[in-house]
Amino acid sequence: MNQNKKRFIEVLMYGPSIKNDGISWYDGMPYFKVSERRRFSYFDWLHDEISSGEIDSLAKKIADGIDVSPEKMWKFLKSRNSKVLSLSILEKALSYDESFIRGKAIRLIFENYAYKFEKVDEYLNSHEHPEVIYSLFRGALSSWRRYSSESRRLILNYFKNCLNIMSVAIRTKKFLENFEDEYSRESINWSKVEEKDKIELWNVWHEIFVEFLNEFPSRYVRMDEPHMVRVTEHSLEYIKNEEKVIDLSRAWFNWLDRYLQYNLPHDYGMSVAQYLMDGTGNKTDSRENIFQLLLSTKKTSFITTNIKVFIDCWNNLSDKEKRMVLDLYKSTRKDVNWVKAVSLNTKTIPYEIQVEILGESIDNKAISDVVDILTKKGLLEQCLNIHCGYPQPLWWNGYHHNNYILWDAVIVEVLRRNELNKTFYIALREVIDLLYNYDDRRIANINDIYEEDLLKSPEKRKLAFETLLNVTVNQNQCNKELWDLLFQYSSQEEIEFYFDKIAKDIELVQYYQIGEGDIFALFDKSMIFKKIYPRLEVDNLIKSLVESMFTLYKVINDSKNTLEGFKDKELSSSIKK
Repeated sequence: MNQNKKRFIEVLMYGPSIKNDGISWYDGMPYFKVSERRRFSYFDWLHDEISSGEIDSLAKKIADGIDVSPEKMWKFLKSRNSKVLSLSILEKALSYDESFIRGKAIRLIFENYAYKFEKVDEYLNSHEHPEVIYSLFRGALSSWRRYSSESRRLILNYFKNCLNIMSVAIRTKKFLENFEDEYSRESINWSKVEEKDKIELWNVWHEIFVEFLNEFPSRYVRMDEPHMVRVTEHSLEYIKNEEKVIDLSRAWFNWLDRYLQYNLPHDYGMSVAQYLMDGTGNKTDSRENIFQLLLSTKKTSFITTNIKVFIDCWNNLSDKEKRMVLDLYKSTRKDVNWVKAVSLNTKTIPYEIQVEILGESIDNKAISDVVDILTKKGLLEQCLNIHCGYPQPLWWNGYHHNNYILWDAVIVEVLRRNELNKTFYIALREVIDLLYNYDDRRIANINDIYEEDLLKSPEKRKLAFETLLNVTVNQNQCNKELWDLLFQYSSQEEIEFYFDKIAKDIELVQYYQIGEGDIFALFDKSMIFKKIYPRLEVDNLIKSLVESMFTLYKVINDSKNTLEGFKDKELSSSIKK
């Protein structure tokens, strides 16, 4: 993207965060500081409010055809009496060059007058400024129930067609993402909307949001994924039609398919399968195509997110849908082992899935047998990756730590064995992280595992050190007990090796310890002065200089005291004589 395009997108994204009500004027020119987001307060509004006399005077001037400055017109439009401004005044405001003036005027027209018009076509100009296009739609929505069916359809089609203009889509984004939030800046006052009218408004939102997702400029703009999920979930209270749920699911899929080309979404953005299942339940006939589409995506994060949802909803799937899932495990996809691993990390693993993936059920197997089966199938490593959410984006994808009973037991079994491979490291990292955060709730006797199964073996002890060092530099707290135990079981040669590594990365080790007693909260004072300082040339030199200065100060101070004592003694002798 060239710099001009980038700057243009930044301005478009920045725009919704600036309130037009906070615009200032200088010598008849409007401005606001683009270098900082202006916070408009009640006192600003009170200062800018014009008196009733001024309002009457301005209204008379406009009625007499006398030009009014943009500054006066703007103050006029945003006065507390703006909702009762005559149509002729608002029509006059539409002739101004300033888009924010036209936007305010068109919103008031479509909020207070346009529903009375026989035709609204003359206002539906797709070449207008995005603020004006958005304000027209927003104003109409405030009085939606008053519009005729024909006018509603005209406005909806007009606005939907305008969403393929990137600037209009960006201007509309926040409103659609926060549609259910009564306390959002541009929200609908839901407390004053009757229940039947809420259903109508939510259906309008649905139609617009489907078009919005299909036209969304994914390359340039990120969605607020948590808000997106919240508003879609809330919409299911009012949109019960399965076909509409499927339409939105398909649009969501289309958006995500493009979005994944430029962004890495979190689990929120990929939760279209959850929305589909929540909205259709066990009514399977109409969702066959979108179900198949969600299982055909080539994106690993997306398909694994979908498969987790479908397995969690296994009892609501048709036999045909279950067959689609089971057939997926036979595919030649390069990532099929990840699909299998996520499937085995669900809260409850359906019997059919266990048999399809592993060849048998593991429900009543000893944990050592489970580990052997997973190893034989080449799935143990991926399964622990999924359970632990490591590495990224497995944590972000949201399917980690779903079945503690099974997978924590697998972790313990892996650590008790002597196969020091990647699987062992994944299990070790999980246990060290739990120990470092003082979490002994998940794994029984986790402290004994650290001592008995890890620290008593030289090979495992070395890996435990490396993992503990890594966890230490990535945590904003201390756990001196783990380090003390490690030193207790280690030879002098091992300890020297540890401190070589610690000294090499001392900045990282010390970074999160500031304010927590520094590295004294991690290691004994004697260790720091005997093992760390000698390995830090500059720090040790400074330490030696400071010690020398203190020694010199002590010598000087002692000499001074001795001299003063000698003088006192001489003086005392003189007095006696």
